[in-house]
Amino acid sequence: MDDISQTNIKRLKGMGDFWFSRYGDAVIELLNDNYDGPSLDRIDPNNGMPVEYHLE
Repeated sequence: MDDISQTNIKRLKGMGDFWFSRYGDAVIELLNDNYDGPSLDRIDPNNGMPVEYHLE
Protein backbone atom coordinates (compact mmCIF):
# COMPACT_ATOMS: atom_id res chain seq x y z
CA MET A 1 0.00 0.00 0.00
CA ASP A 2 1.56 3.27 -1.07
CA ASP A 3 -0.75 5.69 0.77
CA ILE A 4 -0.82 5.04 4.51
CA SER A 5 -2.49 8.33 5.41
CA GLN A 6 -5.34 8.29 7.92
CA THR A 7 -7.67 9.55 5.18
CA ASN A 8 -6.82 6.64 2.89
CA ILE A 9 -7.10 4.09 5.70
CA LYS A 10 -10.54 5.50 6.51
CA ARG A 11 -11.56 5.20 2.82
CA LEU A 12 -10.33 1.61 2.63
CA LYS A 13 -12.26 0.68 5.76
CA GLY A 14 -15.35 2.35 4.29
CA MET A 15 -14.92 0.39 1.08
CA GLY A 16 -14.64 -2.83 3.09
CA ASP A 17 -17.76 -1.98 5.08
CA PHE A 18 -19.67 -1.25 1.86
CA TRP A 19 -18.45 -4.47 0.22
CA PHE A 20 -19.37 -6.59 3.24
CA SER A 21 -22.79 -4.96 3.58
CA ARG A 22 -23.50 -5.79 -0.05
CA TYR A 23 -21.82 -9.21 -0.44
CA GLY A 24 -20.99 -10.47 3.06
CA ASP A 25 -23.97 -12.79 3.47
CA ALA A 26 -23.41 -14.29 0.01
CA VAL A 27 -19.72 -14.90 0.74
CA ILE A 28 -20.54 -16.57 4.06
CA GLU A 29 -23.05 -18.82 2.24
CA LEU A 30 -20.40 -19.56 -0.42
CA LEU A 31 -17.84 -20.52 2.24
CA ASN A 32 -20.44 -22.79 3.87
CA ASP A 33 -21.21 -24.36 0.47
CA ASN A 34 -24.80 -23.05 0.57
CA TYR A 35 -24.64 -20.24 -2.03
CA ASP A 36 -27.06 -20.50 -4.94
CA GLY A 37 -26.88 -17.00 -6.41
CA PRO A 38 -25.09 -15.41 -9.37
CA SER A 39 -21.32 -15.64 -9.71
CA LEU A 40 -19.48 -13.17 -7.50
CA ASP A 41 -16.28 -13.17 -9.54
CA ARG A 42 -17.33 -10.24 -11.77
CA ILE A 43 -18.86 -7.05 -10.39
CA ASP A 44 -20.26 -4.33 -12.66
CA PRO A 45 -18.42 -1.12 -11.69
CA ASN A 46 -21.40 1.00 -12.77
CA ASN A 47 -23.94 -0.50 -10.40
CA GLY A 48 -21.94 -2.72 -8.01
CA MET A 49 -24.02 -5.79 -8.84
CA PRO A 50 -22.72 -9.21 -9.93
CA VAL A 51 -22.43 -9.73 -13.69
CA GLU A 52 -24.26 -12.90 -14.66
CA TYR A 53 -22.77 -15.20 -17.26
CA HIS A 54 -24.98 -16.39 -20.08
CA LEU A 55 -23.96 -19.56 -21.89
CA GLU A 56 -24.75 -19.56 -25.57
